[in-house]
Amino acid sequence: IKHNGQRLYKLAHQGVVVERNARPVTIHSISYLGRVESDIEIDVSCSKGTYIRRLAEDVGNTLGCGGSVSALRRTGAGPYSAENMVDLDTLATLSERGHLSSVLMPLESAVESFPAVILSSDSAYYLTQGQAVMVPHAPTNGYVRIFLKDSSFIGIGVVLDDGRVAPKRLVRL
Repeated sequence: IKHNGQRLYKLAHQGVVVERNARPVTIHSISYLGRVESDIEIDVSCSKGTYIRRLAEDVGNTLGCGGSVSALRRTGAGPYSAENMVDLDTLATLSERGHLSSVLMPLESAVESFPAVILSSDSAYYLTQGQAVMVPHAPTNGYVRIFLKDSSFIGIGVVLDDGRVAPKRLVRL
């Protein structure tokens, strides 16, 4: 979240207080993990757009003691979870041994929730030129993952009102 082009967390670190507009978010769960002196540790599962520093402030106010964030660790985002994380030393070692691909996830995993469409070579040509194309059996709306017939991922597209698939972000031409 930004204010006048600057990220709110950076402004917060500088002690700058900015009025934040309310926005709907979903807190799926909050779990109490423990306490060390006056610090408590919680685990939060939430929707995108949740401002964790504000959540800490709200929890502290509810407890009557105020609250702030002293440490923040993201353990998952979208389809990625802590179980799939690899530390930098391990990445460096795997890279040196030529085994980096054993832990890298395919690019399309970032959008695995989007339905997939497979393009004919003719459709792929026109799509990579920036044109919307008809794709048999494509979804009727929303975003789609786009693949070539050889299963190569080439990007994401959006289904237009007339049923054609338009390129949104292409990663391989």
